[in-house]
Amino acid sequence: MRIRAVLAGILVGALLHGCATADKPTVASLTPGTGGAGQVRPTTDSAAVVASYVQAMRDYVRCYRSHGVPQMPDPDELGSILIDRRKVRIDPQASRRADLACKGKAVPVPAEVKELLDRRNAASITPEQKQQFAEYSHCMQTHGAPDFPDPGSDGVGDEREWDQLSAGASRATSACAPIIGAPANPGPGVG
Repeated sequence: MRIRAVLAGILVGALLHGCATADKPTVASLTPGTGGAGQVRPTTDSAAVVASYVQAMRDYVRCYRSHGVPQMPDPDELGSILIDRRKVRIDPQASRRADLACKGKAVPVPAEVKELLDRRNAASITPEQKQQFAEYSHCMQTHGAPDFPDPGSDGVGDEREWDQLSAGASRATSACAPIIGAPANPGPGVG
């Protein structure tokens, strides 16, 4: 499950990646944390951007909760909303209604936050997961999605965009899903 969450974070991060401004360089720092994998903290320059983004994501969660999804979890310290589908069941109809109602509250991930998320994800990826991501990337590329990005040396996917909606991407996703522990043909949702 963690592998799918990390891979999903990589793919979503790649889709939502913004551009940093040239006049304000951003540097993230990785400092030892109590969890062993390290804790990512923003620099002074990016702290205000991170705080603003986290507040926007809190507003987004409040909107979801007020529109029929009370179990929507709080964002973490970098604004990520992680839903453990083994513990939290969200009604798909309520989620769709909340999505429509809260669409205007969704904000793009700032470059400063994206950099911190990438570093946090890279710090928690094991060598086995890096190998698994490389195998998944190769499988996707050879089964119909030749533009699927390769993972970088840190295990995090590069920023290249790819056509996720093509028929080839759909075939590749089905063929390669077992590599990351996802079912090749997921059944209909429950709801």
